[in-house]
Amino acid sequence: MKKGTVIILFVIVCAVMLQLAGCSKEEVISTTTAVPIRIVAETSISSHIVSRSQGNFSGSAGEWKEKFVGAEAYEVAIRHIFLFVYKRGGSEPVKVIFYYPRGTANPLEGIIGITDFEIKEVGTDSSSISLDLELKAGDYNFILLANCESILQKVLDTCAIPALEQMTEKTDIFTSDDLKGNNRKYLPMVGQTRFHVPESTPGGVRITIPPTIDLERVHTRIEFRLTTIDNTGGYLSPLTSESVVKKLTLRNESSGYSILPSNGEYTVTGQGNPDIKGVRYTDYLPGGISAWLPERDSFHEGSNDGATIGKYKDRLLPFTGGDSKYIYVAPALHDADKPLTLILSVATPGGTNLYEIPFYNPDLSATDKGYYDIRRNSIYRISGVLRGPHNIGFSITVTPWESETRTPSWE
Repeated sequence: MKKGTVIILFVIVCAVMLQLAGCSKEEVISTTTAVPIRIVAETSISSHIVSRSQGNFSGSAGEWKEKFVGAEAYEVAIRHIFLFVYKRGGSEPVKVIFYYPRGTANPLEGIIGITDFEIKEVGTDSSSISLDLELKAGDYNFILLANCESILQKVLDTCAIPALEQMTEKTDIFTSDDLKGNNRKYLPMVGQTRFHVPESTPGGVRITIPPTIDLERVHTRIEFRLTTIDNTGGYLSPLTSESVVKKLTLRNESSGYSILPSNGEYTVTGQGNPDIKGVRYTDYLPGGISAWLPERDSFHEGSNDGATIGKYKDRLLPFTGGDSKYIYVAPALHDADKPLTLILSVATPGGTNLYEIPFYNPDLSATDKGYYDIRRNSIYRISGVLRGPHNIGFSITVTPWESETRTPSWE
């Protein structure tokens, strides 16, 4: 073993996986010199975005929080993890470890001979994951990546560790339904932190310290709720009872994203300035690939299984197969010319009307950089009030994507 101070690091999953918006620490230090000192970090949720509603309809965040669609437990599901450890200021990782759940097939079976790379099984019957690293004294950056399929594929294809800051991912198309079932999809999550290994320890004892890594989802969640009635329960327009929601889709969606936040990109965990930054996705587009996806097919299959629009009060759309859905989109840098836009198509007796709702960040002014950007790990809640043909009011509220305190599940 190399000479120098040795630190064994245990990252606690409940202090890593559940911390998707912020954290606070409680330090417990043992005074016994015969055993390692352990510092346990406990997390709590805190807000980093100041948001306010704009538009012709107002609603409180509390009206949405209790209306779940059943996918929330899957939004913290873990399939596999990569841990990258960098010496502060270094461009190459000094250690990379891949973790997968015990009892499942190793997706990197047969990958050997990569310097400073390890593959480890992790038990799924515990709420903690022991990363068990040994590092010499110095300053380090830790990057934790969960469910990042492009990195996994890159290692499989090249039998080498990719340059993390240059890694991008294609935009996938999915709703909350796709997070369930046997062939489910998994939300990628990324976090990084600085960590200092001291030069020496009292009495030369071994120290155990768990670094806290704030993890955030790369994607954002869209919740669109439609209201068609007034406070008395009557339709806001008599034509609504004869109308049908024909389509709910998105326009100007980014075709991909950088796995790590790029320079200046909003990020809950990096405070807008992470130590190790990703590339701007649009600067590294493969040949022939557009920065924008074509307009999606409709997320929505009619209303009430194709019937006319019902008497809705904050009805979550899209609605397919008897259930309401969340929509997940990738982060992106947008401007006034190409904002991400939600398009609602309603067929009335007089013809079909399209209602276009651009996304923006209401805590900023329209002249601010980032006003139209889609932020990581956030929830965009849009409340639409359909008062009649050519008449829709809407409000947008943007909040951090806070997670309930629950143990993440290995899948």
